[in-house]
Amino acid sequence: PEVFRSEAEAERYRKMYFDTIGTKVKIWQEKVVMEAHRRHCLRNLFNHVMWFWDVLSWDGKKQTWRLGDEAKAAMACLPQSTVGVKICRDIVGLADVIEEGYLPLQIHDAFVACCPAVEADHVADRMIEQMSAPVPELGGLAFGVDCKISDRSWAHMEPYRKVKPLLP
Repeated sequence: PEVFRSEAEAERYRKMYFDTIGTKVKIWQEKVVMEAHRRHCLRNLFNHVMWFWDVLSWDGKKQTWRLGDEAKAAMACLPQSTVGVKICRDIVGLADVIEEGYLPLQIHDAFVACCPAVEADHVADRMIEQMSAPVPELGGLAFGVDCKISDRSWAHMEPYRKVKPLLP
């Protein structure tokens, strides 16, 4: 209700997206749905398997297949599980920071750590190094990271001076 006036309007925009700039996304989603339906599972690039049992369902009245209860979960699972494994590996990769007594906490796709001001550069640099390291399973893809720091509170966070901006 806040964005679209009706379901029909939302459907028009969805169709316009998939018929124009989102054609590759639509093809990928259809491929993922078919694989999950056929194999009842999907395997991400880290070799983690997720199981699905109701991706496509037969509609006897319309004599056609329709998306089942798990279709949306199947479409979301590969990106979500890939990011989830990456974040878990990043936490493990920060064992030295943890052993120093600074526990990085995960909040969505970010880490937060509390440390004395004299250790802030060291902790921030290690977190940036770990989170932006190339991922072999993703063909060496490296993610750009943003880092903010404050000696007061979250409300006073400012960009960390050693990080190049993600966008110009």
